[in-house]
Amino acid sequence: MSSEHDGDRDAPLYPRPPDSGAQLQPRDEAGSQHPGTEPSRSGVPERVPPHDVITAFQLWLGVIVIGVVIVPLRLVGMVMNIDETTDLFMDQVEQQSALDLTYEQARVWAYVITGFAGVLLLLLLSVLLAVAFAMRRGKPWARVALTAIGVVFGVFAVASLFGGGDGGMLSFFDSGLGIVQAVLAAGAIVLMHRDESNKYFTREKHDGNR
Repeated sequence: MSSEHDGDRDAPLYPRPPDSGAQLQPRDEAGSQHPGTEPSRSGVPERVPPHDVITAFQLWLGVIVIGVVIVPLRLVGMVMNIDETTDLFMDQVEQQSALDLTYEQARVWAYVITGFAGVLLLLLLSVLLAVAFAMRRGKPWARVALTAIGVVFGVFAVASLFGGGDGGMLSFFDSGLGIVQAVLAAGAIVLMHRDESNKYFTREKHDGNR
């Protein structure tokens, strides 16, 4: 019994540290990340958009801001021309024999249509903002949608140049802002289709097919 107790006394109280050659090497997590990515809170690497995509996103933000300025201008123009809107509404009413409205009632409906048009324009700008954020995240469908929207902006800008409008100050500012919108959209389209941008959107498409 005494020999067993003596053996226990000779045993070290603390285990020996491992040899220096057997120390664990730290894991190189950075090497497992794909180039152009950065770690996220969830541990899944997030892709960083290239400079051209970020600049294109900023240009689309400029298009949206100008659109927010254009909406009240167009609403004011519609209110100033409310008589013309009322006449157009009355023409439509006369074609519908089942409807019987007075001119004053048609005028009220013209104001309602004007307000509805303003709300609709703001909703469209909100959708455009959501699509721009999707493009920044590398969604190929968002780039296609923004390209089509940019073409529409260009068509309306050309139409405003040759349409002339009523020649008033509001029409002048509306046309000028529309042209600026078209220029910004054209620049964004070019940036979205450059080489680095194509690689960014193509990688997103391939990752989605996995």
